[in-house]
Amino acid sequence: MRIRPATAADLPWILDLVPRLHEFGPPSWRTIEQMNAAERADLTNALARPDDGTEVFLVIERLGFLYATTRTDFFTGERHAHIKDIVVAKEGEGRGIGRELLAAAEEWAKSRGHRLITLSVFPANERAVKVYRSAGYETDVLLMLKRFGDAGD
Repeated sequence: MRIRPATAADLPWILDLVPRLHEFGPPSWRTIEQMNAAERADLTNALARPDDGTEVFLVIERLGFLYATTRTDFFTGERHAHIKDIVVAKEGEGRGIGRELLAAAEEWAKSRGHRLITLSVFPANERAVKVYRSAGYETDVLLMLKRFGDAGD
């Protein structure tokens, strides 16, 4: 399968895949609608921006996509790659699509001189956590949250 840069023509099917990001079930304080809307807006903006070399948006022929960007580590100030989104279509499950996209992101990161690549994943997304761990990713910082009532309180 061929990995290629995403284009504006890919946007409709990319946006159709967004619900796959939250199929595991959102945390109780978030709604799927809220999460999907935020992801769709971010992905739409990412594809509309000119390529300045700090981001990469890759697709595998309607089977999956990956969006990565460059970030700066809070503790060290080191620039590194960060995978913002990686989604595999149902038809691509079990075919190594996710691993190919991860490998492509890692090559992109290395080509930019980065020593690190990060990603975020909800702990309840156990399938994704397993894939990332088997690909060599490990926990760095664990974000914790405490709620104080409902929104608007």
